[in-house]
Amino acid sequence: MFIRLLDYWWVLLLFPLFVVLVVRLNDKLYYGIYTAVALLPLEDLTTLFTNFTIIKLIIIVTFAIWAVQIAIKNRKPHIAKYILLIIVLDIFAGFSLVWSINISSALTSLFTFTQLIIWLIMIVDLLDTEKKLQTAAIIYIMSSIIVSIVAIYLTRSGVLYENRAAIFQGQDPNGFSRSIGIAFLMVFYSINSRYFIRNNLINIIGTFIIGLAMLLAQSRGTYIALLLALVPLLFGPKIKHKLRTIMILAVLFIILYTFFQNILVADIIPRILNYETLGGRTDIWSVAIQMIKDHLLVGVGFGNFSDMFGSYSIVLRGWYANTGSHNVYVEILADLGIIGSSIFILFQLYILGKIIYSSGDSTIKYFLFALFTYLIVGGMTTDLLLDKAYWFGFGLIIAFVLVRNRSTQKLSLSYTKIEVRTS
Repeated sequence: MFIRLLDYWWVLLLFPLFVVLVVRLNDKLYYGIYTAVALLPLEDLTTLFTNFTIIKLIIIVTFAIWAVQIAIKNRKPHIAKYILLIIVLDIFAGFSLVWSINISSALTSLFTFTQLIIWLIMIVDLLDTEKKLQTAAIIYIMSSIIVSIVAIYLTRSGVLYENRAAIFQGQDPNGFSRSIGIAFLMVFYSINSRYFIRNNLINIIGTFIIGLAMLLAQSRGTYIALLLALVPLLFGPKIKHKLRTIMILAVLFIILYTFFQNILVADIIPRILNYETLGGRTDIWSVAIQMIKDHLLVGVGFGNFSDMFGSYSIVLRGWYANTGSHNVYVEILADLGIIGSSIFILFQLYILGKIIYSSGDSTIKYFLFALFTYLIVGGMTTDLLLDKAYWFGFGLIIAFVLVRNRSTQKLSLSYTKIEVRTS
C-alpha cells in the first residue's frame, strides 16, 4: 500500500495546499472566488486526476468555509430571491431520477449542476461590492489574455488539430472561445468606459489578443453570440467612441488577414459559409424534437439526453449516434420537459427584468445587456448548462444588479437622513 501511495505522491501536496487555503480564506473568503476566476480559462490544464481540477478544489474549500461561517452565524448571505428558481430546478432534476433510464448519467449531471448552483450563489454573495466585482473581472481579463497568447502561438506554429485555436491539443475550441468571450466583452466595454481597466493601451491590446484567439477558434456559435452581444455596447458610447471601436475591430481583421491568411481562407471562411446545418446541429435538433414530443411534460430525465438520443437516432435515421444537444434549451426541454424548461426560462426572464430596472449609472446596463445576450445566444448553439464560465457570467450579472441597487438605496437613505436633520 505504501508503494501505491508513492505512485500518487502529488496527492500529498494537496494537504498543505488545503491547509493554506483554509487559513488564508477564513478572513478574506472572496479570495477563493478570485483564485477560481483566475484559473477558469485554464481549468483544462489544472487536472489532478480524472476530471478533478485545482479550480474544483478551491471552490470546495471556499464552499466549506462559507458554509461553516453561515452555520455559526458569522456570515449573513446576500442572495437574490429569484435564485430560488434555479434551486427549484435542481430539486426537480433530482426528482427526475425516478424516471431516468440511466441513473448513473443522471446522478453525474445532477452532482455537477448542484456544484455550479453553489458556485453561482457564492459569486453573488462574496462579490458584494463594486470593487470586488471589478477586481474579479480584471483577473478574468488578464487570465484570458494569457491563455489567448498561448492559443495564438500554438495556432501559428501549426501544431493544433484543424488549425483551431486552443491551449492544448484535443481541447474543444468551441468551449475555449465561449469562455474567453466573456473577457472579450469586459475589455471591449472598457475601451470607452475604462470601467474594468483604466489603461486604454491594455484594453486595446487585450481586445486584439482575445479577439484574435476567438476568431482562430473558428466557433460559428461564438461568432453569432458575440456579434449580437456587441450591439448593446454600440448604443451607449459617443460618436468618437463608436469610431474608435469600429477602427479597433477593423485592425483586428487586418491582423487576422496579414498573419493568418492561410487559416482565414482555408478554414474560417469556408466554416462561416457552411452555415446551413450549423455543423450538423439542425440534424441533432430534428431528432431531439421527436424525443421532446414523446416526453413533453417532465422529459427523459436529467442528463439522459445522450442516452435517449441514440435510440431515437436509430428509429428516425437508421443509424446510431451518441451526441449532446448543442443547445441549452433543447437539453433542458428534453431532459426536464415543459416544467423544467419553464423554470429555467423564468429564471432568465427575472435576470433580464432586474437589468432593465436596475439602479445606478445607466452605462453599466449596456455591459450587462451585452453579457446577458452573449450567454443567451451562446446557449442556443452549445450546451453550456454544466459549464463554469456560463454560470460565472450569470453570477456577475446578478451580483452587479444587487450591488448597484444596494448602493442606490444607501445613497437615498443618506439623503433622507440629511433632509430630516436639516428640517
